[in-house]
Order: sequence, then structure tokens, then C-alpha cells
Amino acid sequence: MAALVCRRCLGQRQTVERNGVGFERSEEWGGIFFSRGELEQLARAESMSNRTTSS
Repeated sequence: MAALVCRRCLGQRQTVERNGVGFERSEEWGGIFFSRGELEQLARAESMSNRTTSS
């Protein structure tokens, strides 16, 4: 698999998974890159997670 390159700093990006949603994060400055629909998926997953932990 080819290394992902940050568009801002040209450093490496790593794939991160949170609540079942994968996205990329710059290792240099911490910027987050979402593909289409991933931000909405993450927001829904976080919302559902918060509901189950606050009950």
C-alpha cells in the first residue's frame, strides 16, 4: 500500500479509526482529512456513542 501524503505539509498521513469510521490524519501537524460522507458518519457514530454512555 502506498504511503499517503499530506496535501498541506507533504508529510506522511496515517489512517485512524474512531467509532468504526476510518479517516486520515497528518503525522506532522495533526490535520484531519475526511472522504465524502466520513464526517457525517463520524458525527452520527459519536452521537450514538454519547447516548449510550450517558444513560
